[in-house]
Amino acid sequence: MAEVVAEFIRRDIVTGVLKEGEQLPAAAVLIERFGVSKPTIREALRILESETLIEVRRGASGARVQLPNEVAAGRAVGILLQLDQTTLKDVWQARMTFEPPLAGLLARSWNEEDMAKLREGLENSRKALIDPIKFAESQTDFHYLVVTLAGNRTLALMARLLNEVIRLHETAVNTDPEHDPLRTTALKEHEDFVNLLETRQDVEAEAFWRAHLQTNAENLLGDSGPHTVLDLYSSLLARQELRLRL
Repeated sequence: MAEVVAEFIRRDIVTGVLKEGEQLPAAAVLIERFGVSKPTIREALRILESETLIEVRRGASGARVQLPNEVAAGRAVGILLQLDQTTLKDVWQARMTFEPPLAGLLARSWNEEDMAKLREGLENSRKALIDPIKFAESQTDFHYLVVTLAGNRTLALMARLLNEVIRLHETAVNTDPEHDPLRTTALKEHEDFVNLLETRQDVEAEAFWRAHLQTNAENLLGDSGPHTVLDLYSSLLARQELRLRL
C-alpha cells in the first residue's frame, strides 16, 4: 500500500498538481484520503524522499515537494553501474554512440547564443590549462554543452546521468603529470571543432567529434589502470591521499 500511495503522490508532483516547494497535506489528511494507517503514510513518504521528490526536514512539520536532482540521479546511475560491474570502456562506448550524431546536428542548428556559449567554454578551458582537475572538469562541461545545445532533451539527460562517471574518470587520469601535454592537444581539438561548427560543416563535424572521442578513450582508458567504475572511485581516492602526503 505504501507503494500505491507513493505512486499517487508522485503523479501529482509530475503533473504539477503539487508544485515545487509546496507542502504536502498533513499525515492525518493523507490517512483519510487513502484509507491507510500512519505507518503506511510514513513509508510512502520515505519512498518519495529516496527518489528526491520530497524533502522531509527533521523537526519541521510535514514534507515539501522538490524537483528531482540530476546530480543525485547521476550518482544513482553510477552506483547501478558499479553494482553491475560495468567497465569504463562500456561507459565510453555509450558516449561515442550518441555524441557524434549530436555534434553533426549542432553544426546544422546552432545560433549566435549557442556559439557564444561554446566560445565561453573554450575560454574556461584555456584559463584552466595549468590546473589538471579544473581542466578535466571544463572539458567534461564542454562535451555536455555540445550535447545540450544540439537540442535533443532525451540524449542531453542521458549525458547528464553519465556525466558524474565521465567527470570522475577524466579527473582521475588528468592528475597524472604524464598527461600534461595532452591537455593542450585536447583544447586545440575543441577549438578546431568549433571552427567546423561555424562553417556549418555537419558531416565533417560529426566525423571530427567521433575521432576526438576515440582519441580521448585511447588516452584515458589506456593509462587509467582501473577497469570498472567502482575501481575508479578507489583509484581517485588513492591519488588524492598520495597528493596530500606529498
